[in-house]
Amino acid sequence: MESKCIGRCGKRTRKDKVASLTHVSSTSSEHTCNIEVDDQSTSRNLRKRKLNDTEEYSKSKRERQRYHSDSNFRQKKIENIRTKYCEDSDYRQKKIEDIRTKYCEDSDYRQKKIENIRTKYCEDSDYRQKKIEDIRTKYCEDSDYRQKKIEDIRTKYCEDSDYRQKKIENIRTKYCEDSDYRQKKIENIRTKYCEDSDYRQKKIEDIRTKYCEDSDYRQKKIEDIRTKYCEDSDYRQKKIEDIRTKYCEDSDYRQKKIEDIRTKYCEDSDYRQKKIENIRTKYCEDSDYRQKKIEDIRKKYCEDSDFKEKKLENLRDKYKSNINLQQSKRERSKDKYHGNPNFKEGVCEYSKNKYSKNPTFKASVREYSKKKYHDNENFRMSIIQKRAEISAKQKDRQKDIDFTINQFHQEVSTGPEFVCSVCHRLLFRKQVIECKRDCYKIRGQQITDLAERCITEKYLHICNTECENKCQLSGNPFCKLWICYTCHRKILGGKLPEESIANNMHLVDIPKELKGLNSLEEHLIARNIPFMKLLCLPRGKQKGCHGPVVTVPVNTAVVSNILPRNECDDHMIKIKLKRKLTYKGHYEYKYVSTDHVRHALSYLVRHNKWYNDVEFNEQWINSLNADDEVENCDDDFEMEEQDVTDKNEDDKVVQDDPEEDITYIKEQSGLLSDTSLQPVDLGSEIIDQHFHDVLNVAPAEGNSPIRLLSDKSNEAKCFPVLYPIGGPTFHDERPEKITLSRYLNARLLNADGRFAQSTDFIFYAQYLSELDQIVSNVSIALRKGSEKNCLKVTADMLTNSDSLKRILNYDEGYKFLRPVRGTPPYWMSTQKDLFALIRQLGIPTFFASFSSADLRWPEMLNTIIKQEGKQINVDELDWSEKCGLIRRNPVTAARMFDHRWHCFLKDVIMSPAKPIGKIKDYFYRVEFQQRGSPHVHCLFWVENAPKLNDHDADNDALVADFIDTYITCETPPENDTVLYETVNSVQKHSTRHSKTCRKKNTVCRFNFPRPPSSRTFITRETNADELKGKGEDTTASAIIKKVKTALNSDVNFDSVDAFFSSIGINQTMFEKAYNECSKKKSIVLKRNPKDVWVNQYNRDLMRAWQGNMDIQYVTDAFSVVVYILSYITKAEQEMGLLLQRAQNEAMNGNLEVKESLKQLGSIYLHNREISAQEAVYRLTGMHLKECSRKVQFIPIGQNPVKMSLPLHILQNKMENDQSDDESYLWMTSVTERYKNRPEKEPLENLCLASFCSEYRVLTKSEVSSQKKNSENQIIKLNNNNGHVKRRTRTEPAVVRYPRFSPTKDPEKYYHSLLQLFFPHYDDSDLKPSKYDTYEEFYNSGVIKMGSEVKQVKLIVDGNRALFEKESDKIDRAKQLLEQDIDLEDAWAQICPEIEKQRDECIELMKDKLLLDEDDSQELIPDLTANPQTVCTIETNHTTMPREEALHLLRSLNEEQSAVFYKVRKWCLQKLLGQNPEPFRLFLTGGAGTGKSHLIKAIQYESCRLLSQLSENPDDITVLLTASTGVASFNIGGGTIHNKLSIGANVRLPYQPLSDDKINSLRTKLGTLQMLIIDEVSMVDHRLLSYIHGRLRQIKQTGDYSLFGKVSILCVGDFYQLPPVKGTALYADTKGVNLWENNFELAELTKVVRQQDSSFAEMLNRLRVRKKNECLTTNDIGMLKKCESGEKCNDIPIFATNAEVDKYNIERLHECCPEAISINAQDYVKNSKTGRMERKVGFHAKVFNSSLSKCVSLGIGARVMLKKNIEVADGLVNGAFGTVVHISESENNDNDFPSAIHVEFDDPNVGKIQRSKTRHRFSQNSTVIEVQEDQVTNDGGIRRQFPLRLAWACTVHKVQGLTVDRAVVSLKKIFTAGQAYVALSRVRSLSGLIIEDFKESAIFCNDKIELAMKDMPKLSMENDSFTESLGRFKLALLNVQSLKAHFQDVLAHTVLMDADCICLTETWLNADDKAQEPQIPEFVFKHNPRAKCYDN
Repeated sequence: MESKCIGRCGKRTRKDKVASLTHVSSTSSEHTCNIEVDDQSTSRNLRKRKLNDTEEYSKSKRERQRYHSDSNFRQKKIENIRTKYCEDSDYRQKKIEDIRTKYCEDSDYRQKKIENIRTKYCEDSDYRQKKIEDIRTKYCEDSDYRQKKIEDIRTKYCEDSDYRQKKIENIRTKYCEDSDYRQKKIENIRTKYCEDSDYRQKKIEDIRTKYCEDSDYRQKKIEDIRTKYCEDSDYRQKKIEDIRTKYCEDSDYRQKKIEDIRTKYCEDSDYRQKKIENIRTKYCEDSDYRQKKIEDIRKKYCEDSDFKEKKLENLRDKYKSNINLQQSKRERSKDKYHGNPNFKEGVCEYSKNKYSKNPTFKASVREYSKKKYHDNENFRMSIIQKRAEISAKQKDRQKDIDFTINQFHQEVSTGPEFVCSVCHRLLFRKQVIECKRDCYKIRGQQITDLAERCITEKYLHICNTECENKCQLSGNPFCKLWICYTCHRKILGGKLPEESIANNMHLVDIPKELKGLNSLEEHLIARNIPFMKLLCLPRGKQKGCHGPVVTVPVNTAVVSNILPRNECDDHMIKIKLKRKLTYKGHYEYKYVSTDHVRHALSYLVRHNKWYNDVEFNEQWINSLNADDEVENCDDDFEMEEQDVTDKNEDDKVVQDDPEEDITYIKEQSGLLSDTSLQPVDLGSEIIDQHFHDVLNVAPAEGNSPIRLLSDKSNEAKCFPVLYPIGGPTFHDERPEKITLSRYLNARLLNADGRFAQSTDFIFYAQYLSELDQIVSNVSIALRKGSEKNCLKVTADMLTNSDSLKRILNYDEGYKFLRPVRGTPPYWMSTQKDLFALIRQLGIPTFFASFSSADLRWPEMLNTIIKQEGKQINVDELDWSEKCGLIRRNPVTAARMFDHRWHCFLKDVIMSPAKPIGKIKDYFYRVEFQQRGSPHVHCLFWVENAPKLNDHDADNDALVADFIDTYITCETPPENDTVLYETVNSVQKHSTRHSKTCRKKNTVCRFNFPRPPSSRTFITRETNADELKGKGEDTTASAIIKKVKTALNSDVNFDSVDAFFSSIGINQTMFEKAYNECSKKKSIVLKRNPKDVWVNQYNRDLMRAWQGNMDIQYVTDAFSVVVYILSYITKAEQEMGLLLQRAQNEAMNGNLEVKESLKQLGSIYLHNREISAQEAVYRLTGMHLKECSRKVQFIPIGQNPVKMSLPLHILQNKMENDQSDDESYLWMTSVTERYKNRPEKEPLENLCLASFCSEYRVLTKSEVSSQKKNSENQIIKLNNNNGHVKRRTRTEPAVVRYPRFSPTKDPEKYYHSLLQLFFPHYDDSDLKPSKYDTYEEFYNSGVIKMGSEVKQVKLIVDGNRALFEKESDKIDRAKQLLEQDIDLEDAWAQICPEIEKQRDECIELMKDKLLLDEDDSQELIPDLTANPQTVCTIETNHTTMPREEALHLLRSLNEEQSAVFYKVRKWCLQKLLGQNPEPFRLFLTGGAGTGKSHLIKAIQYESCRLLSQLSENPDDITVLLTASTGVASFNIGGGTIHNKLSIGANVRLPYQPLSDDKINSLRTKLGTLQMLIIDEVSMVDHRLLSYIHGRLRQIKQTGDYSLFGKVSILCVGDFYQLPPVKGTALYADTKGVNLWENNFELAELTKVVRQQDSSFAEMLNRLRVRKKNECLTTNDIGMLKKCESGEKCNDIPIFATNAEVDKYNIERLHECCPEAISINAQDYVKNSKTGRMERKVGFHAKVFNSSLSKCVSLGIGARVMLKKNIEVADGLVNGAFGTVVHISESENNDNDFPSAIHVEFDDPNVGKIQRSKTRHRFSQNSTVIEVQEDQVTNDGGIRRQFPLRLAWACTVHKVQGLTVDRAVVSLKKIFTAGQAYVALSRVRSLSGLIIEDFKESAIFCNDKIELAMKDMPKLSMENDSFTESLGRFKLALLNVQSLKAHFQDVLAHTVLMDADCICLTETWLNADDKAQEPQIPEFVFKHNPRAKCYDN
């Protein structure tokens, strides 16, 4: 420890104080300063009477002497004085005053006077008597005197013990002797006792005290009371009542009384005996008492556990010993059990509890029940009947939809909270059972040992002393031991579960060195980095992955050595991780703690087996001792970088990986300031930083990627944090081998959560799993072939690869990916299964879609919050926080959706309540939206659902009623709050059509608003010929057009009839017109006019699901095939086309099958795109699709494709059997099993299709396990072809088979029909020898079946009818589907909201997709040079440079610093997770007070602090805006209208943004924490309301918090001009006032303007000057000096537009003789053609536009922009410039130029535009092009240049501008603040010229001062010293390097105001005198660290 003290010297520190520093010393443990301060004291002046005349003094002296010596003279003198005293009132008064004065001032005189009075009082009785009378009279008459006397007596009584004792004695004597006095005293005491509660209380206390302390008094009192109690009956009665009352009311008294009685009862036997006798007598005689006693005992028994236990023990003992009691008790209990329902219920409840808690009792009850069940027939029948009743009751309850929905919500309210004690997976309640070790012990010692080995108690919570009284985990699943069904079953089978922890699947706890690392630090310490192209998905920022995962080795030691090392371990640096340094994009960008990296690597070297070879460069640089820390930071780093570069070997040739650049969107940590200006807080020190620039590192550059499947160490090297000791990973040895899929599943679901929360691991694992499947499927695909290629199989052929290739040469292309879930072939196979379903089951009834509403489901969010260990209320989270929860926990989010969907399907949709009818069959698939969350598409087949007829409407009414029963479009009533809110939130289409709505030039391609109708009706396609001959006015199209036009206007009708009447039609006309215009069969739903924006839904399903849904009745085969099936599989179409093209290219080449398949797999992996939740679905085996029936494929045809046996099995067979039968080559197919079925019923006459549908093949394990119970049901096939069993638990399977054309290939067609539907045992049965063709046998063949002869055709057609319904229609629809017709509009009608959301996300993703880096050169390794370095330094342009920021912070004065640190403190609290309430601050001040300066400081600091709260470094946490374009450009922000998408003229009520716009805005501002608004004086109440509404819409807060809980900092000056339109914020408004009482005021008063501060001070006086106040003479003089009358070319500022226009026109004629006038081009829409046409003249009325009718200008004219074109480029309303060129139009339109070239005064204005424009007139000229505005309500447009002349401008236009010189005219000032704004535009008084000076023109609005007085003031923290004489001020500060922070110390006003500054941690050298700091008026004393220690 070191310190230094600096004390003032050389001058007086205060007026009357001299301070000297005598000693300053410090040690490592303490600092002491001993200071002596000498104060001068002055003596007290004595009073003296002064006589001016010396003669008078001598005379007076002589008279005194005579007075004392001559008695006669003295007597005479006294008489004269007495006479004069009596007669002369003035003299008397004066004399009294003199005596009083002397009495008060002269203590000797006063003492003497008192003595004289006392002597006379004692000696002269008359005087005494008179004195007493006078005092009494005065005491009675003078209340003040009386009060004073009483106080004096009381005081004396309290202080003088002798007086008090004497007084008491006198009163006692008088009390005893004087009876009247005594009586009066008693009366007084009684009265006072009754009236004065305090006196009464005191009296009682005194008596109690005396009673307790004085035994005689106590004894006497007791005797008196007893005597009175016995003699006085009234007193006795009253005493009893008092005691009773006190006993009831006073609990302490009651308790004491009870204790006394108990004590006496225990000790006094006589009393006890007597008490018992009395109670017994009373109990027998008094029934009320008896009843009360029984109740009391019962109550005590229930409440007092000790009493209860004691009572029970007594009863038990008595019950055991007394047989009669036993018998009577049993009889009584039986009678009571049967007669008393409450008693019966209590006994049952007690028995249940005992049964669940007492194992012994449970076992005995079970044994007794079993015995009774077998022995007692009545009991058995009652049990069976009771179970049946319970089951029936449960089914009846399930028919109630409300009960069903409540059960569903309870089921989904809990997430995966149950941990399996064996595999440690986190599971749902349905997946586990309670783990009871006893059930394993009864299975034998082997299973007992296995259970003991596997079962762990790691996640079992057992309450102990550390738990609170009410443990938070009480009742939690962690309080019980659970086991999953899989582990339970395997342990019972004596097998070690593969996922169990005992199978080397345990996890090592993450140590503290690794636990706090961010993702970039984890990558820097990894030996291998898994590079992947991560995507930030729109609408929630969930993670996605595109393309492959490439793992590249890293030299970890190099990474460690290149990181700059600072003296302080906590400093942070910015690092960008790249794949290659040449790439522009980065993989990850964050703040990194170099010390965290080094500590982590140090731990890994010691403990991780893969880090043994890592070494460190221990040399480091002490940056704090550098001469200039800021300047030399880069130099130091360059030295270290050079060291690294020198180590690279130039001659080592490394082949570069030609992989494309990978740019990712990742999280960012933050950094805080390292200036000592801030208050001391740990938060700042922990995350401070010194390295300003960005360090680019590419540690993997030059290394080749590794093979994921073969490198066994890769997993541990990629994720060292997940595996701290390097394992156990997948490739480690295990007792039981585990598959990759099960291993990854166990890791993701592990209760530890480390894998589930690592997005990188999820994508890595999913890619690894998919890669493994593709490699496996390539091998499987190579085993496929057909018998036509197989001649005779020999052993040589099986060992010869070429022979095998000839046999197995079947190339199915990219379809080999079919088994890989989620691939296009997988979904193509699903589509074929769907066709088979529809053929066999018929057209489905309903198509439905259900979207994920994860942000709306509290069950999901609460589960995630619980898993993160937080305690947050979901309703308090805003949109971005909810998105963060979902984004960080994709595993839980996906599992909760899957759990919810399955519960919803099984427990709601398919429940007995039948919300959409009784479901016979269903199919669904899970699709993942572009935002990353899942949704479900379903098909439902409803039992007995009515079907539409194709050509007639006979069944339409029945179908319409059926649809109305289950589908509705109406808005629910408001009293149904949940459904009403859900429908309005998720089921309503936005009334503002988005870009996706207007796609393909339509108003809304989703057909909203939908037409209203009073009933549901069905339309069919109508022949166009029927429409001919009808009048134009009554045509169907005209009616439909009327309806659409009316719907697009405000629809406000109570009924459909009223709506139709308003447009002159009725329901019948509408139906007829709609039917005539319909092009296909469709359904128009019953819909009210108010529901035209509501998408159809089912009420019950919506109540349960609580998210967006769509449900539609399926009209025909065309709809289900062309629209619905294509929609279900649309997501994979693009990838399917890509794979098809790749397959065609491969077929054209000469690649072998294996290489071709691998190439196709590689193309799929490089182009796949997957979200995190979809990756979880695929990894954990959750269903991506499911069907109520299994779909069985039947390979038919003459040469079907077969699968060969594995090669090693074939070789074993050939070696052992030497068989030449080619059948040994293939696996047994289902057709072979069919042919080998037994020749007996029921299989004998079964066709192949029925066999596959009704029977399933059993595995060997199923055969062995089921033979015991169902031997009769298992059918053994002939020739060892296995066993089959009838499907009993499920419906018959749906069969799918190849289909052939009857026209193109009739022979194959009829062969397939016979093969499928004709019973046969051999292929020869399908075409007997006498038939030439299969067709002939089909048409004319007959067969004998039993005793009957049947036609083959009838048999085949009969069997075929069971499997094909409406086959022809489906085939025609399928042909249409294959014609590549455009289906987007049809899809939009099927699921409008889902499709709309998908399109919006695609649009948002287009902006985020980054172009790949140009790697053309790197594709040639020979042309690529070896990388010479693994890092580069990139200058950070995003934030203010550190030097500039430090200078800015040091320049803040005390007022600015107070506000700055108040805001900074809030930011730190937010950063440290303290969740402070958002602030709302209004910062104001006059000219020159530094408002803009403070804004920059606050914005810089708050951005750096709050940026850590967001994951993306580009996320906006602080938004800097202004109300005008000029102001926003000046502060480097944007306009509030532009940033928040608020229109120019807003109207209340608030109009929310459409979905696509708000989603886009939410993506940008979702992490917003603070909004800064400059020039807030121009903001009105309406705009503030829109800011509030927009922020609430962006943040989507659950409550009605102001501004969406975003902190607001408003900056401005109300004394400047108010809003042009609208009410200023300080004024009252009729509507909602969001300003009043919601903002705190912070006013800057100190002028900091360095240039002409006197001018600034005068402006601040003018700023607040009221109309009736006079200006000071000095101010008038200063202003009149500016009224020089000189003419100049400076900008004139006028009050009115008329003055400005007049001046500008005059200057235009002077300066621009060739000026032109440009007339605006106005356009209107032609009602017939719909095109825009040029209007003759101008629009009569123009709204919301700044474009003028005519613009006059010329070359050299001064102009100003009138419109915000590009705020960031400075092209804003109010930007001044000069016209340098006018470009003529190419269309020969001389009146309308093509462009105007302007050179702006500020060279930064238009800089960006100039960099993009090649053709401009001069280097600094900016091209201003014509602008378009919609200026009328009917779509009229105006084209004009947004310019106006600007030699002069109005005061309103210059607000926000600052110029060097200006001419201000005060002639026509007409409003408050106008003059002040005009005068304050110049920087100094010398630049101001005034015309027409008027004192009366300068005034402010009086309301402003009143409004600001009423505003709550910002509470400031005052760190300054309190001024006081004689006080020595000392300041202590830890500086951490004085040299680095010396300027901060000098800039700190509080420090510099101290008398002594003590600084520690200075890091100064002991002997270097040059380093000693020099501060004026301070002396430096230094105690270095070296001198603080003895050794």
